[in-house]
Amino acid sequence: MKIKKCKIDCFQKSCILLCMALFSCSQYDCVVPDNGKTGEGERASLGIGGVSTGRLEVLTRSVTAELTAATDAIGIFRKEDTGKGYEPVHNRKYTYGTPLWETDGEEVVLIDEPAELTAYYPYREDGASSVGLSSELYVASKEIYYCPFKASNSTGPITLNLRRAYALLRFNFIRGVADGTPTSAKGEYTGDGKISSFTFKATLRIAGILDLFTGTVEGEAREVTFNYNVPISIGTTAAPAVLDYMVVPSDFTGELSFTLMVDGKEMKGKISASDLCGTSGKLAEGTKYEINAIIRPTEVEIGTVKVEEWIREVVKDPSGDPFVPQ
Repeated sequence: MKIKKCKIDCFQKSCILLCMALFSCSQYDCVVPDNGKTGEGERASLGIGGVSTGRLEVLTRSVTAELTAATDAIGIFRKEDTGKGYEPVHNRKYTYGTPLWETDGEEVVLIDEPAELTAYYPYREDGASSVGLSSELYVASKEIYYCPFKASNSTGPITLNLRRAYALLRFNFIRGVADGTPTSAKGEYTGDGKISSFTFKATLRIAGILDLFTGTVEGEAREVTFNYNVPISIGTTAAPAVLDYMVVPSDFTGELSFTLMVDGKEMKGKISASDLCGTSGKLAEGTKYEINAIIRPTEVEIGTVKVEEWIREVVKDPSGDPFVPQ
């Protein structure tokens, strides 16, 4: 009887120890995160199913990516969070591939808790999570797209829909045509239509620092003047002469005033912040602000002002080059 009782006691103790071992690791295997701490959850590699541009959200469903060239590459950053078991990841390069984008380096690993990440395009070897922006005449090679997002080991492959970091300020120069009014100021412009210089003044951020994780831009707004002295010819409503400026996002108050020399004659115009930006009072990232400047015999008339999402359109810089990642 004593032997039987001993066997029962040993069996009961074994069951207790087994239960303690099982419940100590929850429903996942115990793993050691990158920082050396023991944590719960399975490791999973970040899976990028596609990358597109111009939208403001991250999608977890599969969609056709716009970036599908073999040379397309993005940079990935992961924010340090030792409490969740994450070390920082700096500028990990991912290149287009199917079914998932690929990296030549170590894959970005995810565990239970969501990690804070961000992606940017096009990839640069010296890329950082803080990016310098500057307001200037549009330069194709300085375009940048980005998207902050969160992911964990249960997220699955994602599609990143990157947004433009800059706002676009577009001036369309249009030859005035007769509109049937008796005043000559509203009549047809019959000169050659050569614009020899263009200057505009506004209170903007001439420079700023973009945090790719938060989307916030730091930088002082001040009154700045932009000059353009390459001759252009005014166009038509269907095909206007265009000047594009990439602008650091910021609040915008006051007015934008401009001066242009047309056939040796100085003409001036202005537009208020409310007419340009509406009630938002901001020049927002990924947004195009388009001003139609109609050249009349004695003045510049502000025509249509259009504000819309800056997406899909191929913008060309003064050399005629579209945006091609370097």
